[in-house]
Amino acid sequence: MGQCTDSIKLYGLTIKHFEFLHHVIQKSTSSSSSSLSLSLSLSLSMESPSTTRLATSLCCICVLLSFTTTVINPVVALENCKFPAIFNLGASSSDTGGYAAAFSQPPWPYGRTFFRMPAGRFSDGRLMIDFIANSFGLPFLSAYLNSLGSNYTNGANFATAASTIRLPTSIIPAGGFSPFYLDLQYDQFVQFKSRTLKIRKRGK
Repeated sequence: MGQCTDSIKLYGLTIKHFEFLHHVIQKSTSSSSSSLSLSLSLSLSMESPSTTRLATSLCCICVLLSFTTTVINPVVALENCKFPAIFNLGASSSDTGGYAAAFSQPPWPYGRTFFRMPAGRFSDGRLMIDFIANSFGLPFLSAYLNSLGSNYTNGANFATAASTIRLPTSIIPAGGFSPFYLDLQYDQFVQFKSRTLKIRKRGK
């Protein structure tokens, strides 16, 4: 379990998170010899009320989990976790420039320890999503809302700081929440997928 534990810590997870996920999946599947493979490349740490504590505790998940009705095998996940792209939904814990593109750039000293300048992140350096991308050999994710210097070859980031899961009651600038709540981020992802498929088809 040493290797598994180290791998779990790398992605900000704990054994309890795996046990909880396994328990949920066991209840949602038949009690026979069925198995389920769950692939997640989603950051779901949204700034919202107490109903979102589960999402916050499972933020920045980007691992391939193999579940059976009785056994969890994170080692298998490590061997098969090869994604060509990451599509991320979330809030400030994984925002790589969405809020900055839509509203205003996080000011100095944000970004000072790695980028040496504000880089659209509410952090003095890199975020967990940056480390996840790096671990897969992928570049940092471009924000979907950023029209300047973006590259979506290896995915896109739909996260914006101050986002909520439910429709916010007040939004910036009149309130403190981003208008890009979870449903809207998902709609942006669906539109992104549809448009890129059309562009790719025309290119052929």
